[in-house]
Amino acid sequence: MAPTFGYTGRPSFRSVSFEHSCNDLLLVTGGAGYIGSHVVLALRDAGHAAVVLDDLSTGRRDLVPDGVPFVRGDVGNGMLIRRVLADHSCRAVMHFAGSIIVSESTSEPLRYYRNNVTASFLH
Repeated sequence: MAPTFGYTGRPSFRSVSFEHSCNDLLLVTGGAGYIGSHVVLALRDAGHAAVVLDDLSTGRRDLVPDGVPFVRGDVGNGMLIRRVLADHSCRAVMHFAGSIIVSESTSEPLRYYRNNVTASFLH
């Protein structure tokens, strides 16, 4: 089921079924970016806890809501990802740490491939 939108203009996940309890944290990569930060707000509004991982290359720390754990780091750092998943007992990952600037993706395709594809795999 697709997220619904309420009066705030932010996605609402109240109608989305998660296979975990609200006590379990979700890791939101790219959670300090525009889309990721709105997802974190929607998760919080729906009673779900999150921890944000972002390298702040395009995101902003002030977009992460107060009280939400924040880890500054690279989504491609497998050791860091494992530590965050273990330390926060994360049960799911929502990945928004992708690079999206079209002109850069054509001039630096390998960098985009690394960040958008291979960084998603734990090594």
